[in-house]
Amino acid sequence: MIENQTPTIECKSCNRKLHFPKLDVKSIKYCPYCSARINQSIEDIREKIRTSVSSYVNIFGRDFVINTIKGIEISKPFDAKASIINGFFEDPRDGELYKTVCIDGTEWLAENFRFRCKGSLILSDNQSNLKTKGRLYTYEAAMKYAPPGWRLPTPSEWETLIQFAKDNTGNATNSLMHKDSWDCTESVEPTDDFGFGIYAAGYADDLDDDIYIENDSYSELSGFWADNSLDSNASTPVGINSYFIDDTGWKRYYKSKDYSLCVRLVRQ
Repeated sequence: MIENQTPTIECKSCNRKLHFPKLDVKSIKYCPYCSARINQSIEDIREKIRTSVSSYVNIFGRDFVINTIKGIEISKPFDAKASIINGFFEDPRDGELYKTVCIDGTEWLAENFRFRCKGSLILSDNQSNLKTKGRLYTYEAAMKYAPPGWRLPTPSEWETLIQFAKDNTGNATNSLMHKDSWDCTESVEPTDDFGFGIYAAGYADDLDDDIYIENDSYSELSGFWADNSLDSNASTPVGINSYFIDDTGWKRYYKSKDYSLCVRLVRQ
């Protein structure tokens, strides 16, 4: 005679083996301890939400707050199946080592370029900014001094990167920002899903005046050059494509070629 076996499952949180005789175990995912902890966490979140929105309900009314919450875009979990390949590149001219990342078939420098050359400067002339924020370059320097096998990205490549980040995470801003930067901008929560690691590195205008102040949310931004050579839509002969990121998202501008911006490169 074969004895009936007691149904067994494994808790999806703590991996405990659980035995539930006379129960349908298909609907059971957690042990009693983990279930209680998860339920309490959910209730804690609900209470925080109730507390945070109650003042707005008093001011604007319940229906307005509910409709506003429904309209908020929630970031989707990052798609782990997306094609992300990490690597390294050593600039043969100075031995500088850079992290790289291949995103959706295009290989990018995963750090700001920092080759020392004419037409480049260090943010606030502070050497401590060099490793994380790289150098700022005029457009001509950015075009001229890329290492062999690399070049400035085109506007189309920037647009493709931004759209890919949005499609896979729901947020093309947070997902491309480095987690250790943007300290003063409360409206963003950097997740750096792709290892692209953008720091708040500012820029310099055509008079080489830095547009970045430490611990100032109004200047937490980064500007990047794009290859203008194929764009016939520049507003003026000196208007060069650039992409800026801050707490409000990405923006495309035509900047004077004498501005100094960050540089990311793509593999040719």
